[in-house]
Amino acid sequence: MPPNKILPVSNKQNHQYSQGQLRVTDFIVLRKSNNRHIIKIVSPNDYQIGLDQVGFEASLNVIGNITGSIIRASTGFSGSLTQLTDGTSYLIAGSNITITTGSSGAITIATSTATGTTTNALTISDGLQLDSGTTFDGSTAVTLSTKLKSSGGLKIDSGELTIEPSDFAGSGLIDDGSDNLAIDISGQTLVAADTADHVLILDATDGTLKKATVATIQAAGASLDIAGLSNTLTETTLATGDFFAVADISATNEVKKITTEDIGQYLASSTNSGIGESSGKLTIDINDLSTSATINVGTDFIAFVDADDNVSYKDSISDLVTAIAGTVTNTGLASSSGTLLLDITNQTSVGTLSASDEIIIYDVDAAALKKTTIADVQSASAAPTTAQYVVLTSDATLTNERILTAGDGLDLTDAGAGSSATLAVDVTDFIDTSYGLTESSNNIRVSLKSSAGLKFVSGELSIEPSDFAGTGLQDDGSDKLAVVFGTSSTSVAKGSNIVTVNAGDGLSGGGSMTIGNASDSVTLNIRPSDFAGVGTSVYNSNLSTYIEGGSNITITTGSDNQLVIAASSGVISEP
Repeated sequence: MPPNKILPVSNKQNHQYSQGQLRVTDFIVLRKSNNRHIIKIVSPNDYQIGLDQVGFEASLNVIGNITGSIIRASTGFSGSLTQLTDGTSYLIAGSNITITTGSSGAITIATSTATGTTTNALTISDGLQLDSGTTFDGSTAVTLSTKLKSSGGLKIDSGELTIEPSDFAGSGLIDDGSDNLAIDISGQTLVAADTADHVLILDATDGTLKKATVATIQAAGASLDIAGLSNTLTETTLATGDFFAVADISATNEVKKITTEDIGQYLASSTNSGIGESSGKLTIDINDLSTSATINVGTDFIAFVDADDNVSYKDSISDLVTAIAGTVTNTGLASSSGTLLLDITNQTSVGTLSASDEIIIYDVDAAALKKTTIADVQSASAAPTTAQYVVLTSDATLTNERILTAGDGLDLTDAGAGSSATLAVDVTDFIDTSYGLTESSNNIRVSLKSSAGLKFVSGELSIEPSDFAGTGLQDDGSDKLAVVFGTSSTSVAKGSNIVTVNAGDGLSGGGSMTIGNASDSVTLNIRPSDFAGVGTSVYNSNLSTYIEGGSNITITTGSDNQLVIAASSGVISEP
């Protein structure tokens, strides 16, 4: 190998070398000019201690300080790694924390207390709630859920947030039972209609809601004639949706319609009657019976269907319990005045007791009857190795242990033997700001889009109807969505758009028409026979004058269809 190339340098500042000289120089030696003492030795290029081969690994032993921006050791450092150049530690323990440096240089950080909680407790803000308290510090488990204002227009359906229309259905609106907002006509107050009033109708042509005046409908001459119908229905052809006409005594005997199913529901509406309804037909509904009575199992009766003849009978509860008990030597049960008893006295003796024989015990942990062996009872004083213990690490002596592991949203800290294991909330693990949640100062709150129909009221999530009230709807001032009734183009009204026209005296024909249809019409024809009098006759539905000439009188029809009466001899004599 060629000898090392060394560039001599004194402590003067005027020594300069080119990059080429530096790249081929092993060391630069800086000396004092007065006595040639070495100040430092500089390696201008990368310097490595040892080789990455067995037998050639070398150590760098420094007595003093090491300074520089980057220091690397491929096989690690040894010695004290935790002190600054002034001899002080660069890690300082805080409250309830201890820091220990081992002989290998490893640093151990541990808590000095037996329990631990989060430094800043999680505080629940608007739109959220805990099942216990209002803050969470990790000391006990709590459940986080959405906080909904009572009757605020929202509810939880199968674990999902959805609208509750009944909470904000104002005047003229109703929840149709399927969480849809519908116009409530039947629930409105009946008033005497004025001819200028408007009613709301559905235009069958374009399928949109429109309005019509009461005067327009009255002019159509609508009427109802049930008595004139000739077709009939039977018990086999009557459908649940068929209608009956009734006189409503609460509305001055106004004629109204009701379906077959509604009549069945009315008959079954009495509470505690045991009668139900299905598609308009009455059924037996045990769930509707009163539950206030106390059962006397020794004297009360039940109804049942005998499978042998399919006939309904009644029998005492006491007899039913006796039949359930069966043979005491097979079931171990007996009955007394309607009560089941565990009958040990009348059982056959077991004889010689075996360790594998089984007995019934009551498990207080599961609150249920279970079985066990004589051997298990005898060994119950020792802790079982097959129990389902919760541990931090597995143990070879246990067979059914469970290892406690922190899931999403939690951090697990083990303080060591004799101390505690602490679960702490990690908020960032379960906050998704892309789906309606936001976090600030360790608080979680619901993020609401501006003018999107939601708002906070006293820390609770609620509906803002004014954000989505369209044409014909408005916020009534109490967070209720209401229909705007009136006579303007943006108002709505109630009513029907089918009108029936009947022919009166002197007319025939008639029929029904739908207001709003582009080409709907009703035809009325004149009936001449209703007003034909003396001197007239009806022929081919035409009314004609009937005059017959007397003696010496002629009657002729002129060119303009006028009647001309004349004397045939030119002279009319008086009788």
